[in-house]
Amino acid sequence: FIDAFNNRDWAAVKAQLADDAVFHRANAGEVQSGPDAIVTHFEQPIGGEWNVKFARLDSQDQLVGNDGRVVERGDFAITAGADDSACYAGSYLATWAPDGDAWQLQVLTWQDLETGLANCK
Repeated sequence: FIDAFNNRDWAAVKAQLADDAVFHRANAGEVQSGPDAIVTHFEQPIGGEWNVKFARLDSQDQLVGNDGRVVERGDFAITAGADDSACYAGSYLATWAPDGDAWQLQVLTWQDLETGLANCK
């Protein structure tokens, strides 16, 4: 997911999203539902004018449910701006569902705050 996102391979990002996937940034008002809406949200403007890239994604904890889904919690840092001069760090929560030999992302939510660029290294 991170490689596809950072390389702006939106088809690969979309392929990893479940049909009923949702994305919510905790400090935003809207929720994107479905692969098309999520990819559109990431592609424009996150992938364009803001140039957001994951600098770090560290899974801190995972919980496996009785139905095989995995809930993952962790911390992340992203850079933003044409010259990667801004840093946002925060926590995320993701729910992954097994899909044959692969996994699909069902829920992704994160909360981030702007911080010093050194925190994105």
